[in-house]
Amino acid sequence: MGTFTPSIDRHGAVKINLRVDTALKEGSNARDAYHGEIVNRERVGLSNEEYKALWDADHPDDPLEI
Repeated sequence: MGTFTPSIDRHGAVKINLRVDTALKEGSNARDAYHGEIVNRERVGLSNEEYKALWDADHPDDPLEI
């Protein structure tokens, strides 16, 4: 899975870091790794302006200001 590194600061706050195993990370980030349905697939690659237009159309009483 990876390497867990616990630490504690001078105030006593505990923190645990995780460094994911390289093979696991590369495998899960591969283009063909996900086989499920992507909701709103047609929106992949839209610009900020296009997302704004979608939001404004769905929420005319609360338009975005960029």
